[in-house]
Amino acid sequence: MMRVLVIADDLAGAAESAAALISRSPTSCELRRVGAKPSGADPAALIIDTDSRYLDPSRARERLRIALGAREGATLVFKKADSLLRGQITEEAAELRAAGRRIVASFALPSVGRTVAGGVIHLDGVPLHETDAWAAERALPPRDVPSVFESPAGRLVPLAVVRGAGLDEELAHLIEAGGTPVCDAEDPSDLDRIVAAVIRLTPRYPVALMGTGAMARAIGERLRPTEEGRSAVPPERDSPLLLVVGTLAASAREQVSRLVAAGADHVVVSAADLADDRALGALTGRIRRALRRGVAVVSLDRRDGWHRDQIALLATAIPPALDPRGADLVLTGGETARRVLDELGVEILHPREEIDTGAVLSAMPDGSSVVTRPGSFGSPDSLVEIVGRLRPTFALAMERRS
Repeated sequence: MMRVLVIADDLAGAAESAAALISRSPTSCELRRVGAKPSGADPAALIIDTDSRYLDPSRARERLRIALGAREGATLVFKKADSLLRGQITEEAAELRAAGRRIVASFALPSVGRTVAGGVIHLDGVPLHETDAWAAERALPPRDVPSVFESPAGRLVPLAVVRGAGLDEELAHLIEAGGTPVCDAEDPSDLDRIVAAVIRLTPRYPVALMGTGAMARAIGERLRPTEEGRSAVPPERDSPLLLVVGTLAASAREQVSRLVAAGADHVVVSAADLADDRALGALTGRIRRALRRGVAVVSLDRRDGWHRDQIALLATAIPPALDPRGADLVLTGGETARRVLDELGVEILHPREEIDTGAVLSAMPDGSSVVTRPGSFGSPDSLVEIVGRLRPTFALAMERRS
C-alpha cells in the first residue's frame, strides 16, 4: 500500500486534497496542522497544513521541512499548490529539492475551468496574467508556470507529449538533465496520465508531485481502499450551525444573500466590530443570539477595507459565541478556516467527503462537523445546498416557505 504525504499551504487546500484523495478510493486519511502531535494512527494518506501561504520565504521553507519530517520514507509526496500560483511556490520547490526530491508539476484544475496550455494557466480560456485573479495580491502573477521554478529551471512538457506514448521517457530525460518538468493539462485524464507516469518513475527517482486538488484526485485513484476510510456522513444534529464567510470574493455575496433569503440569520461584521475588546464582546453576543434560531451566517461588510490581521481577530469572536452543546461549522476561505480552528484548539481533522466542489466535510475530535471551502469557490446556491446537506430539516423548512 502506498504511504502518501500531502503538504498544503492553507487549510482549505489541505482539506480539498484530502477529499480528492478519498473521492475515488475510500482510504484512511488524517489532516493535521503542521507540528501537531500525531494521533497514533498510521493512515494511508497523511495531509499536513503548513499554514504558510503568506509567510516570508524562510519560514515557509521551515514549515515545509517540518511537514516532510512527519512521514519520512513516504512512497509519494504531493505538494498541493494554489491553482493561481499564489504563495511561496518557488521557495517550496527549492526546499523539496534540498530534501532530495525531484519535482514534476502541473497546475490544471479542470473542474473550475483552469487549464494549462503552452505552460500558461488559463481561467476559462483567458491567460492568468490577463485576468484580475491577483487583484488582492501585492505583485503581478507569473506569465507562465515554468518561470516559477528556478535552479533547476522549469521545462515545458506540451500536451501532445502528455497524451503520447513517450511521457515516461520525457519526464525521465528532463529529470536527468536537471530540469523541472512542467506539464500542460486540460482535463482530468491528462492529470491521470501524469500521476501514473510519476508513480512508474518512483523506483528510479525520489519524485514529488506538485499541483492542484485535481492532481490529488488522480493520486486517490491509485490508493488501496481501507475499511477505516469508509466513514459515513454523520447524522443530523440538533446543535446550531454557524457559517463564517471570511472572503470578499464577489461570488460569496450572492451565496450569502441566497442563504439569508432561505431563512438563515445574518451577522454582518464591520471593521468597527473588531476595533477593541468591547466591540468584540458585542459582536460575540450578536453571533450567539443569531445562532439561537439554529442557522446563522457571519460575513464581512464589503464597504470596509480588510486585511488578514482583522480576519484573525474575527476568529477570536467565534468560540465564545458557540452553544455549550457545541456547533457544526462551515468555514469559507483557508485563512478564516485555519484561524477559527486554531481558536478552538483543533489541530487534527478526519475528512469524510467532498460535498461540493472544494467543500469538504470533516469530523472534529469532539464529533462535531466542519465544512471547509476556498473562498472563491461555489455556485450561487452552494451555501444553501451545504446547509441543506448538514441540516435536512432546515432544507425542508425552506421548501415549505417557498
